[in-house]
Amino acid sequence: MDQTTRDPPRRRVAQACSTCRGRKIRCDAGVPKCSLCIDLNVECVYLDSQYSKIDAGTRVVLERIQRLEDRLLSSSQFSVANTPVDPGQPSTFEPGHNDTLLTLPVSHEANADHVYRWPIVQEILDRGLPETESPEQPPTFPKLCDVTDIFLVEPSQQSSNIGIKSWHLFDDESLQYFRRQPRIGSLDFWDILPEYENLISAFFANIHAFYPIIRQEQVYKTLHAAFNSEVDQDDLQGDERPSQYCVLLMVLCLGALAVPGNVLLPTMPLQPHESSQDLRERRQDNPAKDNLVELSNSLEDRLWEKAQLLLGSVSLEDSLGAAQCFTLASVYLGAKGRAVDSDHNIHVAARKCKVIARRETLMHKEYPEFSDPFRRLFWVVYVNESDFASEFSLTPPSGMTLFEDIVPYPSPDETGSEMDHDMGLNKPPMSTSLPDSRPYDNFAAFQVSTSAAIRRFINRATAVLYNPHEARRKENHTTYITRLHRLACELRSHHEAIHKNLPSFLLSTDPADFWQQINPGESTSTDAINRTRFSNHLWNVARLRGRYFAGLKTAVLDSCRECLFGCSGFVKTFFTEPANCLTNLFATGMAMFTMVIILMVATTTPALRLLLPADIESVIAMGKQNMRRFSACVKEFEWHNAELEKVDRGRHKINRTDS
Repeated sequence: MDQTTRDPPRRRVAQACSTCRGRKIRCDAGVPKCSLCIDLNVECVYLDSQYSKIDAGTRVVLERIQRLEDRLLSSSQFSVANTPVDPGQPSTFEPGHNDTLLTLPVSHEANADHVYRWPIVQEILDRGLPETESPEQPPTFPKLCDVTDIFLVEPSQQSSNIGIKSWHLFDDESLQYFRRQPRIGSLDFWDILPEYENLISAFFANIHAFYPIIRQEQVYKTLHAAFNSEVDQDDLQGDERPSQYCVLLMVLCLGALAVPGNVLLPTMPLQPHESSQDLRERRQDNPAKDNLVELSNSLEDRLWEKAQLLLGSVSLEDSLGAAQCFTLASVYLGAKGRAVDSDHNIHVAARKCKVIARRETLMHKEYPEFSDPFRRLFWVVYVNESDFASEFSLTPPSGMTLFEDIVPYPSPDETGSEMDHDMGLNKPPMSTSLPDSRPYDNFAAFQVSTSAAIRRFINRATAVLYNPHEARRKENHTTYITRLHRLACELRSHHEAIHKNLPSFLLSTDPADFWQQINPGESTSTDAINRTRFSNHLWNVARLRGRYFAGLKTAVLDSCRECLFGCSGFVKTFFTEPANCLTNLFATGMAMFTMVIILMVATTTPALRLLLPADIESVIAMGKQNMRRFSACVKEFEWHNAELEKVDRGRHKINRTDS
């Protein structure tokens, strides 16, 4: 340690010099020599320590604290972390200054796993095992340690053989495919172009509301450029990239998927005897389907295979278009119930967003500039990667959270943006046919920013709970509970502030309310059809309310009543019609599984029964119905449904015993 940090040496008679000690004579501790050494004319050497008399363990702790303080005070990070930032000014990025401020822990225990491993949950599960099991018939589901292991037990059943030879949209193979369709009877490529334009319209009508990361004008421009180059044999424009073509393919693929019968979950109520396979078949027989569905399904498969041919080369490109490709691929795979594959693709997209943000901060250190399309993409990817990372620990997070204080939220006042509006067939050029898009731009900016703010709050709660120092704090249960109580109060206050300041139109589906809030001063007598396009989506409202109720779990040590209210509200929020699979039901299903278990466990504890809502049994039944409904899309949720049935049987046995 530095000499200036030591305690001043103390000269006490009890600490005699070596001469006096050897003669066993009381030393007067004179400086520079004691009286005896002066009389004997010998060197006076004091053998006392230069430190205060402290035990060895305390000395080690103090030395380590001093080294840590020296490192903090000598590092530029210390001054950066404590410098107030003007919210109106862009943040200045210094390379490496926030390398340790990763708000999404690299190593953590998934939320559902944490609850599933509770000793009381395992005890109830043991109580809920069938009393008689046939040794000749193996169990339907394996016994697993983690609730996410079921996603890894069986490899992907998707075939790796791609029957498509070309990723081009206007090739002879595509022409022959459309000619085989009796409804279309296409004769040339000019008849194929309207079919692709219809798919783009379907994407922006059904999917863009959840993932506002693509400009419609960009997609149409790429489609027409591809048509001109592949049909008219014109050369591709110099600025065309494979990533832009891949974005077009993914938009078309998702547009084909967005047929109502493909994305809607089975309607309530579900019959007790219906299995997950029955629900999947009932979903496929949805009366909302029409003759377009069969064509859309086969066309969807073809478009996905074409996109796969390009994703490999696009993965080497760190650009906005490449990140959009993998984000849309993650959306598609999530809607198909392939959670692991969806997680992989969103992780790739997150890494590309991180590289783009890093590149911009290196080029413009003082005032990095991020385009509004990148801001939207960054925060949409941020939310989706965090949703996966909160339950999966397959790969470390990408690290894009390092830039959450650098990349601004989407701007609600972006102008000159022609996007988000339907463009039917045979319409004039986009510059004259599209209405003012700013109202919807404002809505998308509010929606993305609000979801990102709530997700950042949840990430910080996770980072606090999984801090490496928490392992030592847990050893003292009394102080640890007190610490969690204080943190829960702070986090809940922050969360309530976000929710109470939400614009009212984000929680409304009324087009009139929506129009007045985001476009003040305009007459409400505007054509109703035009105003309807700006209305919020019911499932968007459900997702936003669900994120609010999910956050209340952190208040469990402050108020168990509010925790149980949060779980109950979350279950009721998703017990709604219609429900779809476009928003990736993995994270929603894992949260639903966790909260239903919490409610079931609460019914077995006398102290918590008094805090439960009066309709608790109805809420638990809703939660089980929701999970069965989700399993129609995500097949692995069948295992979670079986575990919920065990917990349900076990809690009833315990309650009968107690009564």
